[in-house]
Formats: sequence, C-alpha cells, structure tokens
Amino acid sequence: TIEGATINALGGNDSIYNGYYNDGTISNNVLNVIINSGIGDDTIDNTGNSVTIDAGADNDYIDNKSRWNSETQTYEGANNVSINAGAGNDYISNWNGSQVTINAGAGNDGIDNSGDSVTIDAGDGDDTVSNGGDNVTIDVGTGNDYISNWGSNVTIDVGADNDYISNSGDLVTIDAGDGDDTVSNGGDLVTIDAGAGNDLISLQTSAKNNLIEYSSGDGNDTIYSFKKNSTLSISGGTYSTIKSDDNIIVTVGDGKISLIGAASLSAVHIDGKETAKNEWKLSGTTATYGTSNNTLIKITNVKSLNGISLSGKVITVAKASVNAKKITLTGDGYTLALAEDVTAPTTKKAAWSYSGGTATYKSSYKTAGYLLASNAKSISYTKATTASTLATVKGVKSKDGLSLSGKVIAVAKASVNAKKITLTGDGYTLKLANDVIAPTTKKAAWSYSGGTATYKSSYKTAGYTLASNAKSISYTKATTASTLASVKGAVSKTGLSVNGKKITLKKSALSSKVTVSGGDYEFDFASDYSTATIVGSSKADTITVRGKKVSINAGKGDDTINIFGTTMSVNGGAGADTFVYKSGKHVIRDYKEEDKISITSGTATVTTSGNNVIFTVGSGKITVTGGKGKTVSYVDGTGEHIYPTQSNQPVIIDGKKITLTENYLDATFNVADYGAALQMIDASAAPLDIEITGNKLMNSIRGGDGNDTLIGSKGNDTLTGVNGADVFVWHKGDGNDLITDYTDEDTILINGDTVKTKKASGDNLIFTLASKNKITIQGGAYKIIDYIDDTGEHIYSHFVTYKDDGTSAKLKSGYSKKSFEPSDYAKYADDLKTINASAVSHAMSIVGSDIANSIMGTADEDYINGDAGKDTIRSGDGNDSILGGAGNDYLYGGEGNDSLWGGTGNDYLYGGEGENVFLYKPGDSKDRIFEYNPAFDTIKLLSGQVDNVESAGTDIVFTIGTGKIILDNAAGSYAKVVDSNGNTLKEYFPKTRS
Repeated sequence: TIEGATINALGGNDSIYNGYYNDGTISNNVLNVIINSGIGDDTIDNTGNSVTIDAGADNDYIDNKSRWNSETQTYEGANNVSINAGAGNDYISNWNGSQVTINAGAGNDGIDNSGDSVTIDAGDGDDTVSNGGDNVTIDVGTGNDYISNWGSNVTIDVGADNDYISNSGDLVTIDAGDGDDTVSNGGDLVTIDAGAGNDLISLQTSAKNNLIEYSSGDGNDTIYSFKKNSTLSISGGTYSTIKSDDNIIVTVGDGKISLIGAASLSAVHIDGKETAKNEWKLSGTTATYGTSNNTLIKITNVKSLNGISLSGKVITVAKASVNAKKITLTGDGYTLALAEDVTAPTTKKAAWSYSGGTATYKSSYKTAGYLLASNAKSISYTKATTASTLATVKGVKSKDGLSLSGKVIAVAKASVNAKKITLTGDGYTLKLANDVIAPTTKKAAWSYSGGTATYKSSYKTAGYTLASNAKSISYTKATTASTLASVKGAVSKTGLSVNGKKITLKKSALSSKVTVSGGDYEFDFASDYSTATIVGSSKADTITVRGKKVSINAGKGDDTINIFGTTMSVNGGAGADTFVYKSGKHVIRDYKEEDKISITSGTATVTTSGNNVIFTVGSGKITVTGGKGKTVSYVDGTGEHIYPTQSNQPVIIDGKKITLTENYLDATFNVADYGAALQMIDASAAPLDIEITGNKLMNSIRGGDGNDTLIGSKGNDTLTGVNGADVFVWHKGDGNDLITDYTDEDTILINGDTVKTKKASGDNLIFTLASKNKITIQGGAYKIIDYIDDTGEHIYSHFVTYKDDGTSAKLKSGYSKKSFEPSDYAKYADDLKTINASAVSHAMSIVGSDIANSIMGTADEDYINGDAGKDTIRSGDGNDSILGGAGNDYLYGGEGNDSLWGGTGNDYLYGGEGENVFLYKPGDSKDRIFEYNPAFDTIKLLSGQVDNVESAGTDIVFTIGTGKIILDNAAGSYAKVVDSNGNTLKEYFPKTRS
C-alpha cells in the first residue's frame, strides 16, 4: 500500500491488507491511508498509523494489528486509527494501538481491545466487548451486552436492556443503564451506576473503596459483599434502612436495595438523605413506635423493648417485656400476640406433698400468667394465688398411701411408718385403709416339735389403731413370745395344761424320761406318771411328783422338789434345794448343807444307818445318802432343826467346810490354821469385822454382816462379802476369782498387778489382768466398781459414763437393764444431777435422787420419776409416764401418748405431740400446762372436785382446793377436767364476741 493512498473496494466481500515490509526485519507501517471497503463481508488487516477504515454494511472482520520493531525489539500497535465497521455483526480487534476510535455500528458485534486511550462505540445490538487497555471509553448502546474489562481509568456506558458487566480494573466508572443488569466488580475505586431495573451487583473480595450510585426509581437492586469501605450513594429521594436477618434493606421510594450480609458490618456508609425512621422508644412502662412527628403504635405496662418485635402489623410480646400488669395496645390496624416464652395462667389441683416424715395436703391454686384478649388489643395478667394448708399428717413415710374422700383421709400401708400418725386440719379426720392391720394379742400357748413341748408367753403383733376422735393413729410395736417353760421328752402337747403358775403334766403327753425348764412355773406330774426319770433345768425349778418309782435330778438352781408319790430317788443338784416330803419312802442322794428338808406333817425321828441319815415319819421315811457327815437342816411339825445338834464352839468343821459361829470373836481367820483340805468358809454368823484368808485350793469364802476383808489366795476362789463395806483382795499369783455380791460400798484390791481390759459378759464384768488372770464381778456390768491396782485407785462403770465427780451419768447403748435407780448409782446418789438414757434402745424405769435432777429418757416407753428436788425431765419419744415428785419441776413429754404428773410443788408440764394425759391430785400446788390441745389432751383429777374455772388473761385456771391447774394461753379454746373414770368434772367454754 502506498502511503497517503485511498482504497475504495466498492461492493463485495473484500480482503484488504494495509502495510509493507522494508527489508524483512523491520515491519514498517504505511501512513495516512484511507480504506473504504463498501458493502459486503469484508476482512481488513491494518498495521499502519493514522489510518481511516470505513468497512461499510454487513458482517466485517477488522484487525488493527501490532507490528514488530526490530530496533526496539517490541510490538508496536497501529496508532491514531479510526474504525467505522458499519451495520452488521462485526468483529473488531485492536492490538496495542493507541488513540484508536472504534464505531462498531448496529448489530451483534464483538470487540477486543488492548490498546490505551481508545474510544469504543459498540452501537446497538447484543454486543460483546473485552477491554484490557487503560484510559478507554466504552459506549455499548442498547441490547443485551456482555462487557469484560481489566483496564484502568475506563468509562463504561452500557445503555438499555439486560447487560452483564465484569470488571477487575481500578478507577473505572460503570453506567449499566436500563434493564436488569448484572455487574461483577473486583477493582478498586470503581463507581457503579446500575441504572433502572432490578440489578445484581457483586463486589469481589479484592474490590475496595467502591461507590455504588442509586437514583430513586432505579428498581430493586441486590448487592453482594458490600464492604465497610464501600459507599452507597442515593439521589432523587430519601431512604430508610432496616435489618432483615443478616441483611440490610435500604428503601428508596418504591425501590429497595438489599445489602446481602451487611448486617454484620460495624458500619455501613450510605450517602443521601435518610427518611425519618420509625423506631421503638420506651418511656417508663409505655412503649411507642413511629417517628417524633407520627406515633403509629402505643403499648402500656411493659418493662422493656427487648421482648417486643414487629412483623407486618402484628406485635409479639415476649417474656422480657411483660410486667405483671395488663398490657394495652393503641394503633390503627395493629394487633398483639404472645411469644412462646410467655406462660398462660393455670389452675393447679389440690394435692399432697411430702417432706421429712410429714405429708401436707394443700388447696388448689393458680399460677401467674398472661392471656390475649379476643380482639388482640390487650393482654390481661392473672396474679398467682397461694395454696393454703388444709391438712397435715405427721409420722408417715410417703404420701403414696394417702387418699382423700371429702374430708376423710385414708392411710394405707404405703404410708405408715411404724410410728404414731397425727393429723391437723379443720374438719379433717383419719381412717385406716383395708391393707393396714390392727395390733392383736396372741394368747400364751403350747407348741410341739421334735419331742419337745414348749409353752410360750402371749405376745402382740404390730399394728395401728385409730383414735376415737379420728385425729391420730397410734402404733403398737410387736412383742416377741418368750419361752416360759419347756418339756423335753414329750410325745404330745395334749395332756399338758397351765393354770396360773402351775403346769400339770399327764402321762399321755410324756415319755419315760423328760427334762423340764421354766423356773417361774411349778411342774406338777400327775399320779399316773410312774417308773420314769425327771430332769430339771439349771434354774430354780419347782417339781411336784405324785407317781411311783420316779427318779428326779433337779439340776442347778435353788429347786423345790415336792415328793408326794412313793419310792422316789431324788438328786437336788447344785443350789440351795428344798425337799418337801409328804409320804412314802424316798432317797435323797446328794444332800448339800445349803439344802433343806421340809416335812409337811408329823414329827421326824432321826436315826443313822452307816453313812446315811434316816428321817422316819409315821410309816414313811426319807433316807439322806451320805448325810451322816453333813449338817442337815429340816423342818417338821415341831419346828426347824439341824442334824447333828450344834455345839457352842466358835468354829465347826464338817468335812471340807468350816463354819464360824456367832461365838467367833477374832478379827482374822486363816484356813491354813485348820487344815489343808478345807475349801468352804462360812463366816455369815460371825458378829465382828473379820479378815478371812483362804488356801491354795478353790475356796468358797462367805463373809458376814461386818466390813470384812476376803483374801482368796491361790486357786480359783468364790468370794461373797454378804453385808457391809467389804474388801476383796487379789495377790499376784492368785487364781481366777469370782466376786458374787459386789456393792457400791465394796472395794477390790489388786496387789502386784494391773487391770488390762474390762469386758461385760451378760450382767457380769470381767477384769483381765496383765498377768492374764481374771477377776469376775457377778452383776458388775451395771455397778460402780471401786478398785485399786498398782497404778492407783479407779472408779469404773461399764455401761454408764460418770463425769464431773459423779454429777453426771450417761447410759451407753449397751445398757440392757430395765431400770436405773438410786441403788444403781448409790455411790453418787448425793451428787448425781444429770441422767441421760437417750442412747438406750429399750424402755426403762428411771428414778432420780433427792437433789435437782435433769433426766433424759429413751425413745421407748419409759417410766421416769424425778423424786425430790427441782427436776427437769425430758422423756423423748414413746408413750411415757412421767412423775416430777416433790419440788418445782419441768416435765416435757415429747412425741407419744404421755402421762405427766407434776407431783407436789409448782410444776410446768409440756405434753408435746400425741394424746397426753395430765394428772393432778389435791395438794399438788400450782401446775401450769403448756400447748394444751382439747382435741388430743386429757386433764385427769385423781381425787376430789374442781371448785372453779375461769379465764385469767389468756390463761384458763381450774381451782382445786388451794391448788390450781393453769392452761397457758388457752383461753380461746374449750377445756375440761375429768375424774379417774373419764367423767367430766368441770368444763370451760371460750367467750364469744357478739
């Protein structure tokens, strides 16, 4: 092509190339060329500068190419080129050419540009424009266009229709025009005007400091990833904003701009004039919604705005805003609703509750709550009501067994608790359900099993009894049937009968050998029981035999053997036995000197035959085998006798026994002085204090009425002090001694050893010494033992702890005796003030001393007598009987049906829970009764009459002679006094106000 040439291709599909090569290394451009291709689908390539291209109509391909500059080693674009593609679907590319003007004309054109300072007019049609050059102006015109730009300082004006614009360049201005456009931007400092239509704008992560322009009427736009450094500029109207979930909705006139996800931003920049905003305000307890000039909603009696939400014209009120008052709404077309966390009032039915042994029946009640009015213009508030206690049942283990019918409370097995049950509640009464058993008394009876017939005592089964006023249910503990008597060797219980304390035994019930036990009963064998053997027990038996040829072995114990048959052979066994003779010929084979023969009729003639002593009575006789060497005591029709007749000697030796008579006046006695074989020393008749020393054998030493000293010496000795303040002496090397009758006046002296342990064995107390020898104190477990060993003097009580020099006594849980009386604490009787038996688990009889005592009973059924002095007695649980005695006493009954008698003096009586009886006898002075309940308590006068009754302040006063019964603070209640038979003596009726 020649520089400065004009090319006119006229019509047709032409191919035009403008440019030349000089020498093959430098591609030179051809300047100042004008190309007019005319109508047709033309292809035009240009590498020259300052070229004007007019492609004409139809679908043209125009390539404004770059060229290689070998001197600069770069591609150079064709600059200062003007391209007019004309109508048609054209494709135009500009490679690095600057100062280029492209006019694509109408049609669906494609334009690629990489040159700077380029002006592009794509014209109408659905155009596609890609630009990478800077300082470029792009005007696309109408049509659904696609523009992609990555150049900077670019102006894009897309025009009408639904366009798609993608930009990653900086300092770009985008005017999307009318239509529903989509703009994606990743550049900085970009201005976007999406124009009219419902547009979508997406700001990429890399986009910063963008300005989005919106004019009133532009439509409903959606902006994604609006940033803290983004700005929304609004013109042509005012705007308002609201949050919607994570988004911010900007309203301008009828249009909306949705800033997706912008609610989480700390700041949203909007330039424009904001519409006066409707908002909630709280003044006191009144909430309003609207502007300062226009209130749309008014709600009264709310405490916070936090629980108020508006959706359309429905206002939901949540728990955070309700204020325990009626809520009212004013607002045209608006209504109220209650949130799910606001509770409605409910009515709870009357019901039982249970805690710590007490069941409580309470009335129905209402819970507080809110109700929406039918017109949804107000919310009413209902206050909670309190359940009142209608009935209280104490002493139960569960509420599960309680049922109510009207005002009758049925108590079933599931609720009873082996305790007394009491009811309080106006008009309510108790009854026992069918599954609750009453106590029953089973009679004493015989049983038979395995050859033994056993007679057991009566006993009670446990059970519950409803009080006559139906206000309480008492509990009776079960008792255990004890074995009263047994017959081993029986063949049946038929033929055994009991009458009082006598058991009659017939032959039909017995084998030829039987063993009987039951010390409180007489075993009376019928006369048909003969040719048999009868064996007694280790206790004191009474055996009556009426048959023939019967052998009797009474066993241990102080037995009584009634020999009423014929030809009996009798062994009394250990113990002081009594042989009662009536008739017949009998043999006593083991008479001991503590035994006695009682001849019920006639006079005995005493003879001997060999070593035997024979007592002849009429035609009958009693032969005492080996009796000649013994002292035999017997009683006949002429009185008491001793065989052989005693002399007046001070010492009588009979076999191994030495007896000191009333003629023994020495202060000491040593068995060794009288013979090495002697074992039994009896000084009970000696008139003076005496020191008795045994030998190395197993001695049995018995003192007298004086203050004796008993020294057992070697051997396992039995020491009995009898009366007086005796001293029992044990020396190192002595055996295991038994003290049979220790009293509080006595002392145990241990020489050369120490007490290591103390242990109770039944009623006995066993001292184990360091040498492993033992001293057993019979009955000592319940006594105060004064002993001296090598460590000094000690005072010890096994089951009672004495403190403060004997002023306080606490009974331990193992204390099994049924009583604690002055004889049990005689050593401290003058000083003991406090007695505490609360650890003992069985019923007791407790008696105080003559001084002021403080006594605490057990949880069982006690008898407590304070005796003289100003006593304070607390009986604890159980049905107790309390007597204050002389003095001004304080008596506290505790739980249970107690009996309280103050005795003489001005006493103060507190019955506690239960059906209590207060006793009074003329001469008892002035008693004051506290917590009197006429429904449960009884005041009983043991004798005499009530002279008067009246109120005195808040008290009721019954006058009996010179004494008074005062019911403390009871003037508002009914009261009466009855006699011993329950007959009313005097009534008090409270005054009523008319």
